[in-house]
Amino acid sequence: MKNPNMYRLTMSPIIKKRKVSEREEGSHSQAFLPSKKTTDNYLMIKQELERKRIEDRIRSFRFYTPEECREEMDLGVSTKLKLFEDPWKIKKTLTSSDVNEHLCRLLLPAEAVHKHITVEWGGERVEQVEDMVGERVVVWDYDIGSEHELVFKRWRTSKSFVLVDNWVTWFVRRRELRDGDEIGLFWDASNSRFGFRVLARRVAGF
Repeated sequence: MKNPNMYRLTMSPIIKKRKVSEREEGSHSQAFLPSKKTTDNYLMIKQELERKRIEDRIRSFRFYTPEECREEMDLGVSTKLKLFEDPWKIKKTLTSSDVNEHLCRLLLPAEAVHKHITVEWGGERVEQVEDMVGERVVVWDYDIGSEHELVFKRWRTSKSFVLVDNWVTWFVRRRELRDGDEIGLFWDASNSRFGFRVLARRVAGF
């Protein structure tokens, strides 16, 4: 019969060696872990570099004299950097006739339509709008994320343009539009549709 003490004495050096190795491995892995101080310094340096990059970019912007602005306007060009461009090219404060359920149309000024909408269209489409029947168009409601089909045409009596055929159903009633509310429209050429949004509601009591 084997002596159990002999077995213990034989295994002890191996176990001891394994524990020492584990401690050494642990110390080596901890040596390669970045400290919190190092991480904070890295983030501070990164933020400072980003701040300097933005400052340099702002300093590189060109400032225009009034004479240069007038010259570009005369030439019909602009080299200015546009940080933000309002997409709502046609803005209108709704009148009582725009939300009248018996008239059933949104009246749009001809000058604004020519400047921001029909200029994007081909001749055939413009001719259709000028016709009594009008052109079927899609209107995307950016507030709700819904799409609606209306008819866009020129109003013969006033020479203005109108959106008709379910204007009251899809917008006046559904969006609870009232006279005094401000709406915005633009022509989305990439999707071939109108964009619509309620920009401001009439203040109660006015």
